[in-house]
Amino acid sequence: MGALPLLLPAAIVLVGLVILTVYFNLYVLSDPEKKAERKKRRDRQTILKKAQRRLVQNPRDPEALVVLAEAYFEDQEWEKALKLYQVLAEGVTDRTKVDEYEVQVRRGVCAFRLGRHEEAYQAFAVAYSLKPEAFEVRFHMGALEYLRGAYEHAVKLLSAAAAQQPEHPETRRYLSLALHRSGKYKEALPSIRAILNEMPDDKELLFAYADCLANLGQKEQALSIFTHLRVDEQWGPQACFRAGLINLGLHRYERAIKDLEIGVRHRGMDNQLRLEMEYRLAQAYIHQKEIRKAVEHLRAVQRTNPHYKDVEALLKKYGELQQNQNLQTYLLASPPDFLTLCRKLVVAFFPGAYVRILNMSIERSEYADLLCEVETSQWQDTVLFRFVRTTGTTGELAVRDFHARLKETRADRGICVSAGSFSDEAKRFVEARLIDLVGKEDLMGYLRKVDSLNPV
Repeated sequence: MGALPLLLPAAIVLVGLVILTVYFNLYVLSDPEKKAERKKRRDRQTILKKAQRRLVQNPRDPEALVVLAEAYFEDQEWEKALKLYQVLAEGVTDRTKVDEYEVQVRRGVCAFRLGRHEEAYQAFAVAYSLKPEAFEVRFHMGALEYLRGAYEHAVKLLSAAAAQQPEHPETRRYLSLALHRSGKYKEALPSIRAILNEMPDDKELLFAYADCLANLGQKEQALSIFTHLRVDEQWGPQACFRAGLINLGLHRYERAIKDLEIGVRHRGMDNQLRLEMEYRLAQAYIHQKEIRKAVEHLRAVQRTNPHYKDVEALLKKYGELQQNQNLQTYLLASPPDFLTLCRKLVVAFFPGAYVRILNMSIERSEYADLLCEVETSQWQDTVLFRFVRTTGTTGELAVRDFHARLKETRADRGICVSAGSFSDEAKRFVEARLIDLVGKEDLMGYLRKVDSLNPV
């Protein structure tokens, strides 16, 4: 009795093994399909071993090379297959036993799958010369032309391939992308939308779709996609840049700054794209009147490329503004703050005099006119000031306009002030008139005085 509990589990296991053996013999080994599959595997192994033995005797045996290359190709062992197809393409003397078109196509496919696009292009170029209308050739040549940047040629080849196999997903994908890159946004948009239903995780298609929307005026829809792509490792930098550009164009400077700040934190991006992002960030910060941050990004651009666009001129301008709060107020402050500074400047022009402001006006933040009554112990005049908010050159037309305003107000004299310079024509125009032109150098002197003055 004591031995029975120990024997029972062993008996159960033994019965189970018997049942499995019977099942395997009756159903698995006797299944015709499984028998055929096993025979095929054995035959394949025999053929491959035979081919390998032949290659030991002759490393350039064309028939053996074809057998092994096809086996590796079917197993998607691209590297091994490519080496053999290269030998078949270039190193076999008996060409009668080699299908040159098949060899070049498969050589091209292997190289394409391995990302060796130039090598793939060379192989498919030979295949194209043999069978230019074959689908495999048209598709791969079209895809490779796209990757090489020849978008118009890619569209022609891929359109022909799509006509042969309209449902082939990779052909439709590359054709959609090539249409986008060719600037055919209306044609590309529905094509990309359709293929995205099958490849929703394809970030390149998603970026192209957003770019088409943006170029067709659907900016808000494009923005939502670009924003979604901002953190993507590959497409994030470009998505950030495009989102930043859209928000800059819509005067949403805070949003643009956020987009571009995320963008510049990406690593490994194209150097030209990084320069442009830093440059646009500086512009956004200038619009926000955050001069210190704008200067930081301009200097980042300058360190990489000192001659990039107008960075040198912007640094000269805004670097000086960063150091001079009054000049910053003169050029960038809101109209009320600008007018307050102008009132102080009027007093600085006539120290010790009694100055009364009769009228003030501001024109689209471009300039301010202040009509003043100035009285000293020796004289009394009505003076019209025009404070021009520019660091550029003020020309004759602008000075003529000021002269017309001077006559209109019947002021005794006029003073035109600029943070830039005046053209020679403007200077000649005021020679015989009661108008003084005050350029940047003199303005800087007056700006240094205003901190100790109270507004009139």
